Amino acid sequence: MFRTLKAGHKLGAIGAKWAKITNVDPGDKGQVAKLATRFMVADGMTPEDAWLTSMTAWMSGMPWPDSKVMLAQAMFRFLEACEVDSTFSNDAVANAYQSAQEIIYDV
Repeated sequence: MFRTLKAGHKLGAIGAKWAKITNVDPGDKGQVAKLATRFMVADGMTPEDAWLTSMTAWMSGMPWPDSKVMLAQAMFRFLEACEVDSTFSNDAVANAYQSAQEIIYDV
């Protein structure tokens, strides 16, 4: 139970960090955190990597092109701001960068 509480706190803290850095509401209504929880349970991901992977999936699956680009630009800002600390694994960061680049540059 304590582990679940701790993980929930971490997910909330990362979401708050996203909001503070990017000033962008992804409009997910909690779906990013729900998917992150599934990643943590099913794949054993850390809360940080699960959140970043979930936000990347949310960004990539956004049906509205202008919102998708806005989220990709916000992802760049977020990752650049978080570069100093090693909160996320290199794989999760690389995946998020690549997905954001594909959206911005239509690769």
